Amino acid sequence: MDSLTALLRRPRLGLTAQTLSGPLALALFTGTLFLSALMLFSVQPMFAKMALPKLGGSPAVWAVSMCFFQAALLAGYCYAHGLVRWLMPRDAVWVHGAVLAATCVALPIGLPSSLSEPPVGQSYVWLIGVLALGVGLPFFAVAATAPLLQAWFARTGHKDAADPYFLYGASNLGSLMALLSYPLVIEPNLGLSAQSALWGVGFVALAVLIVGCGVLMILAAQASSSTVSHACDAGTEAGVEAPAPTWSDRLTWIALAALPSGMMVGITTYITTDIASAPFIWVIPLALFLVTFILVFKETMIFDFSHIQRAMPVSIVVFVLASIAVPGAGSTLLAALAAFLLASLVCHRELYLARPAAIHLTEFYIWMSAGGVVGGIFAALVAPQIFSIAIEYTFLLLLSMLAVPGVVMYRADRLDRVWVAGAVVVFVALVFGYKSLVGAGFLPGTLAMFSIFVLCLGAVCWAIRHRPEQRLIMVLAVVACVLVKPGQNLDVFIERSFFGTVRVAETPDGQHRLMLHGTTMHGAERIRTKDGTPVAQPAPGTYYHIGSAMQRSVVVMREEANAAGHALRTGVVGLGSGSLACYSQPGETWRMFELDPLVARVAQDEKLFRFMPRCLPGNEVVIGDARLTVGREPSRSMDLLVIDAFSSDSIPAHLITREALELYLSKVTEGGLIVVHISNRHLDLGPALAATAATIPGLRAVDVMTWPPKVRFDNQAARVVFMTKNTALADRIAAWPDARPMAAGHNEPWTDDYSDLLSALLNKLRS
Repeated sequence: MDSLTALLRRPRLGLTAQTLSGPLALALFTGTLFLSALMLFSVQPMFAKMALPKLGGSPAVWAVSMCFFQAALLAGYCYAHGLVRWLMPRDAVWVHGAVLAATCVALPIGLPSSLSEPPVGQSYVWLIGVLALGVGLPFFAVAATAPLLQAWFARTGHKDAADPYFLYGASNLGSLMALLSYPLVIEPNLGLSAQSALWGVGFVALAVLIVGCGVLMILAAQASSSTVSHACDAGTEAGVEAPAPTWSDRLTWIALAALPSGMMVGITTYITTDIASAPFIWVIPLALFLVTFILVFKETMIFDFSHIQRAMPVSIVVFVLASIAVPGAGSTLLAALAAFLLASLVCHRELYLARPAAIHLTEFYIWMSAGGVVGGIFAALVAPQIFSIAIEYTFLLLLSMLAVPGVVMYRADRLDRVWVAGAVVVFVALVFGYKSLVGAGFLPGTLAMFSIFVLCLGAVCWAIRHRPEQRLIMVLAVVACVLVKPGQNLDVFIERSFFGTVRVAETPDGQHRLMLHGTTMHGAERIRTKDGTPVAQPAPGTYYHIGSAMQRSVVVMREEANAAGHALRTGVVGLGSGSLACYSQPGETWRMFELDPLVARVAQDEKLFRFMPRCLPGNEVVIGDARLTVGREPSRSMDLLVIDAFSSDSIPAHLITREALELYLSKVTEGGLIVVHISNRHLDLGPALAATAATIPGLRAVDVMTWPPKVRFDNQAARVVFMTKNTALADRIAAWPDARPMAAGHNEPWTDDYSDLLSALLNKLRS
């Protein structure tokens, strides 16, 4: 190193202090930070997508992954802080270079073979282990880059070295580009193995650039004849003297970082529950999160921030009321994103204004990252244990109002506590008064009456929207609305697992009992007639009613099996409430496969649903992901295999890839039938499934879309795809009046290495 330094400092090379600390330093550090951010934020959706099939496509995979990545980011920041604080700059460059070199041994990244299958009931621990072994070291090495390079830049003598926080903008811009390019460019064009190989090449290039930044930092300091002794002198070298942060400062940084981080995880779970757990959905909240840093993490903003502060509580009000009125609707999802964006802008602006001088830069990033970990752990790991439904996003959104200047933050007029105290009293009185009047029968407990109540509160809130405490009162009004909302269904059972929230509810008229996963109904049983008479025998409803495509698949394959001289052998992937069980007949073999033990427990509890207990009493339910459990079944052991697996309204992509279809074909008889239920509010999976089926020689696919005269919960429209190599059977199904040919269009076939859910979303929007 000494000989290299002496060589580079020769006058004939022209490496003067001005050259080393001028545009050259800025370009090298900015470019390296940009590439580092690209690497850091492209590996997150890539690796989570690798792990997703092992856990049934659950939205919790991304939530837990984000929690892990935030913890690894904190570890990287602590490591960078240690390098800067306790090592001589030259030693720090050598140590970090060695870490980067050692990390190359862990490339290319991928799922560790030692953890091939998650144990039942230990999904959280298994996923964290997979993340740690599969991507932990490379992510940690890249995560240290942002604070480390900013601290090194502060030592170069550059004119902006005193306040290197502006480099965070380059880092976040790279992060944003990585996130947007992943679902739009990388995922549609590259399989996971190619992505992993490309990321490995990028890591090697990044390692070279980081070492280059370290060498330039040393040379710049030596060329300017400054003594580089200890990184904690960086602030003094830049002419900055600043007091050490207090614990009040540190707790403020943690809180302001925790709220947006937790909201990001919470809103991602909220959205993916209804659409799909896939990178193109994961990156939207994360991209908005980064945009807020880009917009407000600088001295001068391009807009009047007071407008954001006034709009934030309004957006919260709109989202919460929309989630009450139309849960799962597209407008509600947009309202959720808007509220998240505004709340994160407020929190991150306050975080920037509370930043310390450059001398404490790495410590600031440590505490900021610690806040991100706190928020992520709460939303991904704690909330599912303490909330029976997914309300953590709404909860954190309401808490974010505390970040509005003047509510808790010191930079504004003091909060008028009389205003707030009076408002609390008034709203409590309104809530209890309204509920008391409804309970006593003086007011109807209907949605119409509730709407009038909401409009009255809304008018009051709009009239007092200007001061900080008045905006806080608006949020109190939202809480009041939540408390007085009349229930549409009466919950009988509610519990949450790694795979989502399962609710069993009765309709207000007492006629039906419903199973809901997230916001989507997964089965219904009529328990009473209109006159209140109990129904003696369970009859399948919703997508499984008599005459449905599902019921007809059982009938047609029973005829085929009987003609072949044996009883029907059926496999059902995705238990739901167990509706299909009631189409079984004595002597037949029915194998039920279910990912979530909670769903299996609910379906087998006669106090909740009677389909399984009455129609298949004592029948075993095989627990685990279908690709693993069905794979263990004997070859040619089924005549009919029904794929009816959903997580809320989303269908796990790994269950409809080419490899999945080939697995199913190996388990059904030569003339057997595969039935895939693809009803979905947000995705059109038909073209992708058609393209995938076309890659398997001899496989015929028929699309059946049934639109029965809707009778509330007794029947439901459904879209089902039938696949078989039995030409006569395929022709028979294609002759049904509700059958139609399948067209792949421009869609590519899906494999375990490649899938493109974004195209499925666009197909739905075009249809």
